[in-house]
Amino acid sequence: MLSKFTSALIGGAAGAIIAVTFQVLQNTISEFLGIFACLSYILCGLIAVWHYTNEYSVTLRPPQSIGLGALAGLCGAIVGSFLYILLQSVGVLPSNAEILEEAMAVGDANAARIAEFMVSAGGIVVGTVIGTVMGLVGGVIGGAIWKKGDESEAEAE
Repeated sequence: MLSKFTSALIGGAAGAIIAVTFQVLQNTISEFLGIFACLSYILCGLIAVWHYTNEYSVTLRPPQSIGLGALAGLCGAIVGSFLYILLQSVGVLPSNAEILEEAMAVGDANAARIAEFMVSAGGIVVGTVIGTVMGLVGGVIGGAIWKKGDESEAEAE
């Protein structure tokens, strides 16, 4: 049985590093760059499928590429959360209290509620689900792009 976890971890870590880089750039250069942090989780699935198909010279059927992409997105969301917390602890990114304080200073009650939710456990769960779904999308795209060897080899898993 060919292990997909290594490919998922590689894709997840690569996508998470890119996403957190965009989050840092969002805080230092422009708010607009935040959308690229979210979209970076698509790379988790793309990279995982690319790695797996190259490593084992197989073509993944859609259910397999979807599963691998989702697993990579989940890994990416977890790795990204740890990186984000690490960068908060060293002062590169604003702390949760600073995020809430900034949202309150704007004077928009809805922005403050959204910020409060996003720094809570519920926000982490929502972020993890979004990362998983984005990775799934990347897996679908990657499965359609990267085809190696025979599909029947992938079925033997």
